[in-house]
Amino acid sequence: MNNGIVYVCFGESFDDTLAHACSISRKSTDLPMAVLTNVKDRSKKWNDVSNVEFICFDMEDNENREIKTQLYKYTPFENTLYLDSDTIIQKVGIEKSFEPLKEGHDLCVNPEFIILEGHQTFKIYAKTIKETNTPLPVIVASGGYICFKKCPKVEKFFDVWNENWKKMGSGREMPSLACALRVSDDLQITALPNMYEPNEENENVIVQHNWGWGGRSSLYEKFNIPEPFQDKSFDTNVSDDWRMVNV
Repeated sequence: MNNGIVYVCFGESFDDTLAHACSISRKSTDLPMAVLTNVKDRSKKWNDVSNVEFICFDMEDNENREIKTQLYKYTPFENTLYLDSDTIIQKVGIEKSFEPLKEGHDLCVNPEFIILEGHQTFKIYAKTIKETNTPLPVIVASGGYICFKKCPKVEKFFDVWNENWKKMGSGREMPSLACALRVSDDLQITALPNMYEPNEENENVIVQHNWGWGGRSSLYEKFNIPEPFQDKSFDTNVSDDWRMVNV
């Protein structure tokens, strides 16, 4: 089986962060890594990371989500585990992510919460659900951990995700991801416990995502890696997007 880990890493700041993170992650897995990047002058820290290839794009830093929502086109692997650049594989066992694919599943994701009819959710999700005519309930999955196989059904899912994302203004991609998963009725989707934690420090999970920007409570301080500069120029309505509304 051609299994591997893929990162989308645009911008020199994130390149340096990812290089340091992968040097730590490499201690827990020997899976091949591929970095989809627009960076030509890469961090010297990559010299400490074995079995990694770089696939380069002539694109601006803020175009990274165009690549992420079309991953099936660019991954060199038959079976791909996508991880965000601000993650670290802190324990052995990441290879388990691919087991559901061998058992007939198409996607393995990390569910975060469910949006039910008549309940409340964040406005950015409610707006995306409405604009894309997505039926409820909707299960919201993390955008930082997605394991998938190359097949026509998965290609269709990524195309719907990309279409939704562009329709909603090409900003945050997780609401569009949730809606694409909901309408992909022919996909076999599953989840694995203790694989990924996006929201808080958790020493029991295999993949730890950054749980805080700045200050002492963050992935960067715990693992002593450089904190990247994060360009969120697309976040023009932050306070409004994250208020609770009825759906």
